[in-house]
Amino acid sequence: METGHWVALVGSGVVLLGLIGGGIKWLVHRHDKRNEIEVKLDPRLELAKHEQRMGDISEEMIDYRGALGHYQKADKHLQATGPVSEERAWVLVDAGNKHVELAEYEAAIGCYKEAWAIFLKEPEKNQAHIAGMLNNIAVVYKDQGNFDEALEYYQKALSIFETLGKNRLVTAMTYNNTAVVYENQGKLDEALDYYKKALPIFEALGKNHPLTAGIYNNFGEVCRKQGKFDEALKWYQKNLAITEKMPGKNHPDTAKTYGNIAVVYKEQGKLDEALELCKKALTVFEEKLGKDHPNTIKCRRNMDELTEQLQTQTTTTT
Repeated sequence: METGHWVALVGSGVVLLGLIGGGIKWLVHRHDKRNEIEVKLDPRLELAKHEQRMGDISEEMIDYRGALGHYQKADKHLQATGPVSEERAWVLVDAGNKHVELAEYEAAIGCYKEAWAIFLKEPEKNQAHIAGMLNNIAVVYKDQGNFDEALEYYQKALSIFETLGKNRLVTAMTYNNTAVVYENQGKLDEALDYYKKALPIFEALGKNHPLTAGIYNNFGEVCRKQGKFDEALKWYQKNLAITEKMPGKNHPDTAKTYGNIAVVYKEQGKLDEALELCKKALTVFEEKLGKDHPNTIKCRRNMDELTEQLQTQTTTTT
C-alpha cells in the first residue's frame, strides 16, 4: 500500500482547547461561580450542581458518555428553574465538550451555539466567553473538514481575543487552532507562522505544561509533512516526555503521540518499531474511547497495514 494512505493519528496538529481525552484542546472552561448559585430558592439548582459534579468525576475517569449524561441532566434541572442563566451556558459547554470527544459534531455545535446566544445577552461582560464559543464552533468545523468555515470562526474569535491581549493564553490557543486549519489545507508556511506566535506564550507556562506538550506535537506534525523526520521525532519526544507523566501512559493524549511517532518510524522504514507503538496506542484507544471512535479506527487501519507490510517483507526475504 502506498505511504500516502497511511494516516497520522492526530491528522494535522492538535487543536488546543483545554485538557481533554481526545487530544489537548482548548474549550472555554466552566464558570467558577457554582457556589454562588442560590440553591435555597429552588432545590432543582442543587440537583443541577450535583449532576455537574458527577459529570466532572466521570470526565476525570475518561467516561465521556457518562459525563455527557450527567451534564444533560444538569441542563434539564436548570431549564426547569425558569429564566435562562449563565450557569446553564456553562453546562451546555460541558455537554458540547463531551459531544466533541464522542465525535458527535452536530450536537456539539448545537450546544455551543446555544451557549453563545446566552452570552450574547450581555456582550460587554462576556467578550471572552463569546470569543470562546466562536473558537469552539470553529474546532468542530475543523473536525468535520469544513476548513473555510473553521477559519471564518477562528478569525472572528481572534478579532476579540487580540483586543483583550495578544499574550493571553486564550489568544495563543486560537493562534494554534488557526494554524491547525492551515496545516490541514496544506498551507504549512502559514501554519508555522501561527504556531510560532503561540509557542512562547505556551512555554511561559512551563516546559512541562500540557499545553506546551500540545504545540510540541504540532511542530512535529509540520516537520513530518515537510519530510524532516529527525526533527519531527525531536518534537514528538518532547511532547511524550510530558504526556507520559501527565496525563499518563494510558491516556488517549499520550496514545496519539505514540501513533504519531509510529508514523515517522514507518516513513523511515522502521516497521517493527512502528508496529510496537501502534499496538500501544490501539490498546489505549479501544479501552478509553471505544472501538468505533475515529482515532481507534485510524490506528487499527495503520496497524493492519504495518502487519501486512511486515508479512510481505518476511515472505520476500525467505
